[in-house]
Amino acid sequence: AAIKAGANYIVTFNKKDFPTNAESLYKIKVISPDDFVILIAKHIGSKFDQVFAFWISQYEKPRLTVSEAARAIDKSGCPKIARLIRDRQRQIRELI
Repeated sequence: AAIKAGANYIVTFNKKDFPTNAESLYKIKVISPDDFVILIAKHIGSKFDQVFAFWISQYEKPRLTVSEAARAIDKSGCPKIARLIRDRQRQIRELI
């Protein structure tokens, strides 16, 4: 479906299920969710803080702190995103 739709990326935790030559064959990159979000974060810069602050503010029961959210994201298999959130914690907290 992604190839027919002309997608640039297939975002998956199961990269092993795709051929290593998928990029050259189909002009599509197989990328982990962790790497994909980091790619977006680099592209949008400080707006990432706003997006993440909005996302975390939607959690009301139970209310999540930035640290708790980073820990949960890390546990879900996305350590790069968790590290970015920890590094930007102060800026994100100011927006909540």
